[in-house]
Amino acid sequence: MEQLVNETVYYKKPSVFWCIFNVSQHPFSNLKIRHALSFAIDRKKMMHHFFDGSKPAFAPLPERLTMQQGDNFLIRENKAEAKSFFDEGLKEIGLTRENFPVVSIACMNSSLQKSFFESLKELWESTLGIRCQIETYDWPDLFKKMTAGDFQIGAMYWLTWINDPIYTLNAFIDNVEAVNFPNWENK
Repeated sequence: MEQLVNETVYYKKPSVFWCIFNVSQHPFSNLKIRHALSFAIDRKKMMHHFFDGSKPAFAPLPERLTMQQGDNFLIRENKAEAKSFFDEGLKEIGLTRENFPVVSIACMNSSLQKSFFESLKELWESTLGIRCQIETYDWPDLFKKMTAGDFQIGAMYWLTWINDPIYTLNAFIDNVEAVNFPNWENK
């Protein structure tokens, strides 16, 4: 007679936390401005501090669905590079640090997201000399803003329902797709 073993198996959810630039909103239509903000972030430190040591994401896909593995990331924290990209981007769009618009960050009204973006706000302000403001929303209102493209920088958890990267990547084929939050597309 076989003995039945009662055991519980846990799997990590295939999810990722996105900090999203709306590329249809000025000044985030400029790639160098987006690069500057990205290079200013120490993702490992932020993830360790706010998300219990979860691994940082360097792609829109959850870790198990991306080929971007290890420490060979294209974008890593480099404040000098961030400042250089920012200066180049400012020149391209005809702005200075002094007249750069206040950056609005839309996130959920949760203590974790507010703390995360407060830290990011301070980092961007001290590294790049810009001003940021945080706007918090309940989930339905944030989702409505994000799908309408009514934000500059926003936050979203993405949980893939299908264990295939194409499920997520299809959102970026066309910028009119409702869940293509950044309004970026690549045919």
